[in-house]
Amino acid sequence: MTDLWMIIESLGRSWTGDRAAMDDLLADDVVIEAPFAAGGPARWDGREEWLAFAVPARAGYPGAVRPVYAVGRVRDDGPRDRRTGV
Repeated sequence: MTDLWMIIESLGRSWTGDRAAMDDLLADDVVIEAPFAAGGPARWDGREEWLAFAVPARAGYPGAVRPVYAVGRVRDDGPRDRRTGV
């Protein structure tokens, strides 16, 4: 398993129930930003600062997101005119 695939799998697990799956993969000097967060932009500098926020926040979150699987491809032919659809 490649490192990238391991990260993607951990991210998926963190979304679907194992909320701490990504914690061990974070660098000590990670920067996490949420520019469009409710209440205004948020930023966490460093793994410890993030975990100090995330662990209690996860405890208050009631559930997990159900897994979603892609089963096809989307074709994009470029911009369209909104009025005519062409």
